[in-house]
Amino acid sequence: MLQNLGKPVILTGSQAPMLELQNDATDNLLGSLVIAGHFMIPEVCLFFNYKLFRGNRATKISASDFAAFSSPNFPPLATITSLRTDVQWNIVYRPTQMNPFSIQTNLDTAHVACLRIFPGIKPEMVDAVLKLEGLRGLVLETFGAGNAPGGPDSAMTKVLADAVKRGIVIVNVSQCLNGSVSPLYAPATVLGRAGVVLGKDINSEAALTKLAYLLALPDASPEEVGKRMSVDIRGELTESSRTHFQHPNSEQLSPKVATLAALGYAIAGGDLNAVKELTEREPEWVLNDADYSGNTPVVSG
Repeated sequence: MLQNLGKPVILTGSQAPMLELQNDATDNLLGSLVIAGHFMIPEVCLFFNYKLFRGNRATKISASDFAAFSSPNFPPLATITSLRTDVQWNIVYRPTQMNPFSIQTNLDTAHVACLRIFPGIKPEMVDAVLKLEGLRGLVLETFGAGNAPGGPDSAMTKVLADAVKRGIVIVNVSQCLNGSVSPLYAPATVLGRAGVVLGKDINSEAALTKLAYLLALPDASPEEVGKRMSVDIRGELTESSRTHFQHPNSEQLSPKVATLAALGYAIAGGDLNAVKELTEREPEWVLNDADYSGNTPVVSG
């Protein structure tokens, strides 16, 4: 909403009002003022219980504790101690270009929804939500790393795929406080092939707000919104640039791992002589350890 921000915007509050003898309102207010007045952190933040969180990473975890908020997938931007204020400058989000400050006030909150998957949920229930009049986007809270009931050919997957074809942007986020929807996880990949966007480690609150923000932009198409939902625009999710799968070369393998890999290829190719040679090469190799009957893990004959 706040474009090209050049100064801190800090939200705070309290679990107990300032008039109470035991309260957190005073410390939260003073801590917010100290950080806002002394440190150039150009982000929308949340300050609570001596910690400054990135706003789009924070979530409420307690209804009564003074440590009411947390940021499970991202460390605090700053922490106030009795000695000093420690700012993690290496993770502070900064704009890469100088542009005039502006505010995007239009959010399409009336046409987005959030649905939490639960054991026993029926495809008809999900379909009913996806067929709500005017719905343009849905945040789907799934199990673990992106799992939902069903499989590639299930009724649930078909319901989601049909909704995507109708132009509804569906974002897959995890119900877990910590962790990410992973493209390496088979069930998440099934949903991805159906057109569901992998939300990575974005939390539900940020996903819903981001979806409403992107859908309100001029000429926002479902395809463009879907692409931007999986891309970091304000530090709300972690983008991984590392290679997920890489076939190691022989120089990177330890002798035992190389032997085990060669053994696998020999077994797959039916090369009995190679299997015998590999299993007898090292007397201390685990495949040569015999039990009380003289049996080894690999029996050749």
